[in-house]
Amino acid sequence: GLWQRGGPGDLAAIRSVRDAHSAHPTPSWMLGPVGTTFEVAPDVREVEAAVAMLEGQYWNEGVEASRIRRAHLASPAWIVAKDSVGAVVGTARAVGDDAKVALIYDVAVQPGLRGQGLGRALVELLLQHPRVRDARRVLLRTRDAQRFYAKLGFSSYASSNELLGRMAS
Repeated sequence: GLWQRGGPGDLAAIRSVRDAHSAHPTPSWMLGPVGTTFEVAPDVREVEAAVAMLEGQYWNEGVEASRIRRAHLASPAWIVAKDSVGAVVGTARAVGDDAKVALIYDVAVQPGLRGQGLGRALVELLLQHPRVRDARRVLLRTRDAQRFYAKLGFSSYASSNELLGRMAS
């Protein structure tokens, strides 16, 4: 029930229990396609593999690895997929205000596993994450994956208010 409750420390507790009792079966909701499992409380043990997967992606052009690393470790909602030997093969994260909006970032799957349902399962679990699931609106930006996200219920979003932004100096 820790995932459903989603209180402070609950996701880390899931990891601690699983680490301490690795012989116990993985809960079915943490099993992904193609023999993967999901880690719902990734940390420094997974961050380097996630950063390596994300470096060079068009949305991270000009973003140093150290900043990608910090963003992941600071994200309130971050999930990774691991293969049967524990290597990170997928990653997705989100930030938000726990009420009105959540923003999805850095969804990536290792090239050899694309098209097998892992990306879909990763995003579906991220949408159920305690820090995302209650948001009234979940947003993301993509320039090449509209069809993928449309299958998950996303559509183009045009606000009646002008979206404003500010670049850090």
